Amino acid sequence: MHFALDFPFVRTAARAAFALLAGLTLGVPPPADALGTATAPYLLVGTGDADIAGTTVAVSNFEIGLNLETVPMPGLTLVEPIPPGTRPFPLGVTGDGEIAITDPGGRLDFANLSIRGDLGVRCAALAATCLDGVSNTTFNGLPFPDNGFTSGVSFAEILAELDVARALIPTLSRDVLLTFPGGDWATNRQILLPAGLSVIDIDTGGNDLLLQNGNLVIDGPAGALAIFRVPRDANFLVSQAAILLGDGGIEPGSVLFHSDKPDTDAHFSFSSAAVNGVAFWDLGRSAGEVSFDNVQGCTQVIGDKLSLSDVRLTRCAFTAPEPGEGALAAAVAATLGGVVARRRRRTVSLVPDSFGPRERERATPGSTDSDSLSNVA
Repeated sequence: MHFALDFPFVRTAARAAFALLAGLTLGVPPPADALGTATAPYLLVGTGDADIAGTTVAVSNFEIGLNLETVPMPGLTLVEPIPPGTRPFPLGVTGDGEIAITDPGGRLDFANLSIRGDLGVRCAALAATCLDGVSNTTFNGLPFPDNGFTSGVSFAEILAELDVARALIPTLSRDVLLTFPGGDWATNRQILLPAGLSVIDIDTGGNDLLLQNGNLVIDGPAGALAIFRVPRDANFLVSQAAILLGDGGIEPGSVLFHSDKPDTDAHFSFSSAAVNGVAFWDLGRSAGEVSFDNVQGCTQVIGDKLSLSDVRLTRCAFTAPEPGEGALAAAVAATLGGVVARRRRRTVSLVPDSFGPRERERATPGSTDSDSLSNVA
């Protein structure tokens, strides 16, 4: 099972939903911790039952909560170099490699791994269940799991927050639709966000979404936030590519890629890739997988099954501390009432695929097919 529906969980979920609902109906500003606060301390959050999904969090080689190699690290091939005008990658010992395994049936398997953090690895199950395999792994330089491991943890707040996110994110009205008929994200690779929350849908015509042999740069001012919704019939496959934030003021952890695909595929699959400042949440509760192979950077990953190898990762957790004029509160209220929430429309700019001073193509926001932005040069 994915969570125990006990009374503490129900109370916590009810409080989260009610707090957001009150922000709309009573005129009270939405809470600063509207979305992402409970999960914010964690780089990896594994939510699946290992008997259903397989090992919940499996990591082999090299670093979690530290990045001791420049980008790209040895063995990581990027077809395009990291461009100017992007945020620098966190390097060194960041000490933010916290890991949560939230299902009582969850298990971990670590090998040849250095973890640096504060809370360490926390598991809902008892140690005998959670520790599926550990070899040559340290926490803050000391042997793991003798150090940095806690079992029997209650994750009521995280489970409540993810439950709210599952109900909330699909109901947000979109600002922009990006259309890639064959699935290949070959254009519109520079995106300039306005301040506040932008919701960007992607249409691949039923194909998997592919980002390969190039860079995707997402920029904006301080306060810019974005949720990219991957189609429910598509996996997001990234190879020899980088997903980066620009240096225009947007903060790390301000961009989320969301999937709720209802199958056991690898919903996010990264191979030879770099990522900086962007989180990936797979919330389908279908025993789907997030796979990172030869990946470096700053991110946050949430899903039923996390399979990572040859990684050097630090934490850039997605949070929405000021959810744009009550947008998130309004969406939760509308969700509870069975209505899709509408927000003030925003304009997202698509910069031509060059870092030269060329004219930007602008997108007319909204929620109809006319918002499609396919093949913008």
